[in-house]
Amino acid sequence: MASASFYLEHSMDYKIEKTFVGESIVRYACEYCKQLLESPLRDAGKTEPCPACNNRHTVPGKNELAILCLEDERNAKQKTEKELIAQKIEMAYQVRMSRALAEKEQRQHLTNPLGLVRCETCQAEISARARTCPKCGGPTFFAKKSMAKLKAILITLAIVTLIFVVVCAVVKSSFDEKIQKEKNFQAWLKSMTPQNENR
Repeated sequence: MASASFYLEHSMDYKIEKTFVGESIVRYACEYCKQLLESPLRDAGKTEPCPACNNRHTVPGKNELAILCLEDERNAKQKTEKELIAQKIEMAYQVRMSRALAEKEQRQHLTNPLGLVRCETCQAEISARARTCPKCGGPTFFAKKSMAKLKAILITLAIVTLIFVVVCAVVKSSFDEKIQKEKNFQAWLKSMTPQNENR
């Protein structure tokens, strides 16, 4: 929408400017009353009424709008191309890092094909599967790990055995108590039988 400001000398003069927010505007004079008007450049080529004389006029700057649109398209295309280039660079970097990691692992395998590790005590190179160091006799990490697993298994078995023993003791105690009650009842019956016969 056009807004009135001040007068220009020629009604056909217009000027393209940018606001502080980056929006392009066109300043021009009404062709009827010569009052300065202001419209967004995106309205170039549209017909609008003059706020001062109410006559309809065409907002100038159509060519500049076309140029601006072309520049925007070119900038958008350049931005897209830059993003694609950045993506290609990132992919190439990832591929290069993956290859470097694979080459490093391959070199480590070639330099250490038997899976050698260092002893924690004497720092001698020994097999990763060895349980004791052949040089100092100390336990290896593999042996410690195996012992930890074995200890966990033994503790679990001990807990299960203890639970089984406790359950068996409770069941046996209940069974013995029941048998004892049965015996006491049978003894009571026997003690009552002679009394009944004497009567």
